[in-house]
Amino acid sequence: MQRVALITGASSGIGRETARELTRRGWRVGVAGRNPERTHATADALDADAFVADFDSLDQVRALATEALDRLRRIDVLINNAGGIVDTKQLSPDGNEL
Repeated sequence: MQRVALITGASSGIGRETARELTRRGWRVGVAGRNPERTHATADALDADAFVADFDSLDQVRALATEALDRLRRIDVLINNAGGIVDTKQLSPDGNEL
């Protein structure tokens, strides 16, 4: 049975390299990122599934979770790699500190 991983923050950097290695090892990989162009380019280059969401919005996170389970059918490993640097206190649209 093919193992399935979903990687957040996978459109560049460590997330992209992790996705590359897992696909090389035969895993089915979902790459999640906030930038549609980079996320789809990564997915296309790796023959992976692309999921676009801004993790600052809980509605988008919930939609991503629903879409990922619909398309991937199951997730064996979730790699939480998404992150950002915020130099001043800011709130998300949901009122959470970024």
